[in-house]
Amino acid sequence: MNIVARSWVRKAERDFKVVRGLVRQWTAGFADAACFHAQPAVEKYLKACLIDAAISFPRTHDLAALLALLQPRDPRWHGFDAACHILTGYAVDTRYPGDDATKRDALEALKFVTAIRREARRALGLKP
Repeated sequence: MNIVARSWVRKAERDFKVVRGLVRQWTAGFADAACFHAQPAVEKYLKACLIDAAISFPRTHDLAALLALLQPRDPRWHGFDAACHILTGYAVDTRYPGDDATKRDALEALKFVTAIRREARRALGLKP
């Protein structure tokens, strides 16, 4: 894995730990933050994989668009479309009043980011 991809993974790991910590040490009202941080964690894992595979990608926060670039090259990425669609929504929806995430949403976001993290780390030759 090249140094640029490795730096994306380091940043992704930090976001992942924030999500995991918020869900594990549950405090009412932290669901929004957990869901929000799940999106950039996945974005960074996907971008690390794209960089490692020498696949160019646009400047975007749309996880489905990034995932679509990986899927033709690596079948491990099929089946994550719904998760990426849901997590992309959390990048904006949970930041503003009117659309509050629930504990169930936060648990689902943690489940999604954990699964995508596992596949990204495998794809990059790291321990899952």
